[in-house]
Amino acid sequence: MKRLCDELNVDKSIKKVNATSIEDAIIKTYSCNEYNFYLNSELIDVNNRFRIFNFNGIDYICKKSNLKDTKNEIKLASKAQSLIDNTKVDNYTVKVIMPKVFEIDGDCYIVTEFKGDSLQELSYHNANTKLFTEETLFNILDRLMKVGIVYRGFLPRNTILKDNVIYLLDWEDTILFPNVNETGINILWLTNFLLNWSYLYDASILKNKIKTSNITFKEEPDLLKYEIKFASWAKLSLHKKRLRKKIIDTVLFAEKKLSHNYKEEFAIMPNGMAHLVSDLFNSDIDVLFDISSFVIRQNNEEKYYEAIRFLSSLIIKQYYDHKNIHKYALIIILMIFELASKENINSITIPKKFISEDEFINNKSIMSFKLVKEYLYKSHKSFEKQLEITIGNLIKNYNGTTVKTENISDLANYLLSFKEED
Repeated sequence: MKRLCDELNVDKSIKKVNATSIEDAIIKTYSCNEYNFYLNSELIDVNNRFRIFNFNGIDYICKKSNLKDTKNEIKLASKAQSLIDNTKVDNYTVKVIMPKVFEIDGDCYIVTEFKGDSLQELSYHNANTKLFTEETLFNILDRLMKVGIVYRGFLPRNTILKDNVIYLLDWEDTILFPNVNETGINILWLTNFLLNWSYLYDASILKNKIKTSNITFKEEPDLLKYEIKFASWAKLSLHKKRLRKKIIDTVLFAEKKLSHNYKEEFAIMPNGMAHLVSDLFNSDIDVLFDISSFVIRQNNEEKYYEAIRFLSSLIIKQYYDHKNIHKYALIIILMIFELASKENINSITIPKKFISEDEFINNKSIMSFKLVKEYLYKSHKSFEKQLEITIGNLIKNYNGTTVKTENISDLANYLLSFKEED
């Protein structure tokens, strides 16, 4: 599969910035778009927070953040560095990438050395990716937990392998246990771990490793906002444990690795797309997108890929042109909702690529979706009614439940607010 930088035809080299100091370099790179970050195919920087640059012969990646989150990340990374930096695991050395903080004109920036492509990024461009074994993966996890670290960012996107050194970054969601004997993980953490690493390793092998490992499981947290919304939309009246399992099974299937290797095309991978949708929209859209992905993939994997590829091409085109992504991404997401609501999706045509905005709106394939037409051209009430029908059929296709869908008016108002921004 193609990388984001190849699809956009942007230079993969890291540009040097002429500056008198690292602070001066930060100011200069944020004053233009020359240093935008396109080297991670799933990091679609919709909030314009990242820059990449070379200063004094060193490559850096910079993230604009708030002071509270930045101080917390520095504290956690520093503690992790003191506990595991330079640890030997099998034939590798584990290194913590330590960020630095700069406060400039009231803004806060977190800067780290850019060590190269992450394992996740390497999987995009079909490189002959050198991986450590599953055994090493779990030995690292075990070593972390033995010193009281639950590193929830231990995922392919935060792991770089270079010259037998395993670099680990992004420590902001880490949990530290002062008493190492109390260290443990919960099912939510484990699900994210399995989902992301299964893009590089066989999922069944990972699950078997979990079963034979010494991992201690902690009590599950209360239901998250996403889970509460999921239960509401899907009409699930289950005990917390059963509800969580139902949702986890749905998400694992909806966001699993694509079943084919599309070498000459670009598409944001399912787990990355779900993450991006949650960044762009509220939890209602997040939930309905996962349910729709589940339903479509159960019926037709190729049709799911076509939809994801089209949504990917639209998002990156708007992103590269520095335009508002939300409205047009939402149109494709409405198409996906309607696709998942159909009894037979095999004959439905999905465009292959995003074109100009005028052609997009007048495209016959797009206009064949009634929900999109109602959204773009009809009255508020007309769109709300069609949305109710679509979501109702979607939920029926998901779990066989035929009931009146609630909160449609609130959802319709939310969706129409993006249309009104133009």
